[in-house]
Amino acid sequence: MRFLVIFLSLNLLFAAPLCWAIPPEVLCNQDLLEDLEGFQKDKIQEVCSQAGQYEDSLLPDQNATTSGKFREGKTATYDYADFFKSFTKSLGSIHRGEKCEPQKDSDTRVAYPSLNLEKTAAGTIPVSVVSEEELNKIFDEFSKDPKYAFDIPENGCWARAHLMARELEKRGIRVAKMFVEGTLVVQTKKALNGEGVVWTYHVAPMVAVQTAKGVEMRILDPSLFEKPVPVKTWTDKMLPAPELKEDVQIYVTDRFVLDPLRGESMKSIKEDPSRGRWHMAEVVMAEQELEERRMDSEDRKEWRQKKLIPSFEQGAFSQ
Repeated sequence: MRFLVIFLSLNLLFAAPLCWAIPPEVLCNQDLLEDLEGFQKDKIQEVCSQAGQYEDSLLPDQNATTSGKFREGKTATYDYADFFKSFTKSLGSIHRGEKCEPQKDSDTRVAYPSLNLEKTAAGTIPVSVVSEEELNKIFDEFSKDPKYAFDIPENGCWARAHLMARELEKRGIRVAKMFVEGTLVVQTKKALNGEGVVWTYHVAPMVAVQTAKGVEMRILDPSLFEKPVPVKTWTDKMLPAPELKEDVQIYVTDRFVLDPLRGESMKSIKEDPSRGRWHMAEVVMAEQELEERRMDSEDRKEWRQKKLIPSFEQGAFSQ
């Protein structure tokens, strides 16, 4: 295991391009657009046409607070040990179900109870509570949907998490997002090389589930698992060696955050009115990303049939 960790970590230096999204305000630079042409320019122009356009949430998070109030002004991110000490104390009481405000007469209204997660990087945020049976059904639906290209683990996690969160909101379910930043080593046969990947961060949706033992948090990540899993199961999948746990940051955000914070703090909804809403440029970026991953999936099937897949020794990939 130690050899695998070292080997994959070294390959991170020669890995595939980083896959977190470029912010629309950076992407939509006029000088950049003038230097592009063809298909790539068309894609960026599609994103830029939606820059600054927001869609109100069906389930507004009105109680988000300033993350700067936590940890003496620092954003509420934690190392491995501190996160799990804090996380067990962050679950608030369960509240009655709230109605999803339909945008059309045909929209279905669904009410779920919710609880507040406290001391997250986004402040205090509500998360819906669903039954185990329903959560398993939801997971199964996502895992079988080719739209999300879960068979391409090398990159695209930010896009999957964002569009999954948006879809679940339409069903009346608020999720949070769980981020891990660090050197993340994952053994998976889904990888292009059939062995594993190295990520610089990973993100997936998180929801509360009512179990026989009480309310627990579960991660929805079909790229790594075949069912919803507890948070620690999810993090430890990416941190298989003790030394990897020594230099990671783990934190929770609301569902609207697209990318890892990289040490930056978040403003509250009251301070930044654009928070708590869907930035349509980011939604378009996520849709474009998954379109590319679906193309990768088709190419990969062809490569495997022709035995053109590179061996493990030829490198790993990162996101």
